Amino acid sequence: MDQVDFADLEYVVAVADELSFTRAAARLGITQPPLSRAIARLERRLGVRLFERTSRAVTPTDAGFAFAADGRAILAATRAAVERVRSSDASRPLSLAVRPAIGSVLLHDILARGEGLALPIPIRVHLTRSPARAVLDGDADAALTCLTTAPAPLHTEELIEQPTVALLPRNHPLAQRYSLQLDEITALPGHLHTCPDLDLDEIIDHVHLRNASTLASHDVIPRLGEHVRAVPVIDAPGTTLGLVHHPDRTHPRLADLITQARRAAYAG
Repeated sequence: MDQVDFADLEYVVAVADELSFTRAAARLGITQPPLSRAIARLERRLGVRLFERTSRAVTPTDAGFAFAADGRAILAATRAAVERVRSSDASRPLSLAVRPAIGSVLLHDILARGEGLALPIPIRVHLTRSPARAVLDGDADAALTCLTTAPAPLHTEELIEQPTVALLPRNHPLAQRYSLQLDEITALPGHLHTCPDLDLDEIIDHVHLRNASTLASHDVIPRLGEHVRAVPVIDAPGTTLGLVHHPDRTHPRLADLITQARRAAYAG
């Protein structure tokens, strides 16, 4: 019998869902050429064509539709089996996804409270630029993240709202102010209207070296160093931090984590 592995199923399902090799590759975290080659190899092994390709469209054949449907069922059953095994073991570390430097003060307090319990919560911090995505993909049990970025399927536990600050080079005229209005900062040349998808250290370098500005949450202040200053923006909406978790995948100690996170947020 021709072998079909787990990756083959994921590839076919992704292409069938996205109807695009480019979008499917992005969803899978790979580039498009290896995905196209993998699908072509699978078609040769099976002896059937799974997708019709043109320069403008990718369409599953009847065989492709059937294979993708079975693939979804197999993937779902496999992931459910893994989650049942994980959920039965309370000693398994609870994987908590966080973006580097986001909510670091709150995170430190949550970890300390979890370790200080009579029965400590075994927490493994999973650093990623997409914490909520890690929960959706099953790579983490929960995430500490900005709730505005949490996808709808995830359950959210609001913890704390942090005020917004403007990050400016220390020698910038506005950096000497005690507070700013939102329109003052957004009108600056070089203002980054969307915070770049970078780690905090990279954002700090960008602001310092390129005379740029951007908005961030108050909890970044301890990490800024000497070259960048944070100035409160009094009319900007705050950032709500919270925990997100998947309703169908629950670690045995998740409720304990939520309790300690709420206590940490209240104490802060």
